[in-house]
Amino acid sequence: HVTEKTPPRRGEGQALLLVSAYLEALFLLPDRICVLYRGRIAADLPVEQASVEMVGYLMLEGRPNPE
Repeated sequence: HVTEKTPPRRGEGQALLLVSAYLEALFLLPDRICVLYRGRIAADLPVEQASVEMVGYLMLEGRPNPE
C-alpha cells in the first residue's frame, strides 16, 4: 500500500501525484486534493474540506453535488 511506503509529508511544500481507485487512500497523505475531469481541474481544495463522496461526484460529474 502506498501509505506504508510513503511517509506523510504535509506542510513540506512537496507535490505527490497519487492516482487511486481507492479514494480513502487519497485523504491520508496530502494537504490538498485536486480532482481532474476531462483533462481540467474540477476542484482544488484542502483535504479537510473534501469527502470521499464529494471527490467521487467531482470525478463523475466535474462539478460539486448540488444537494
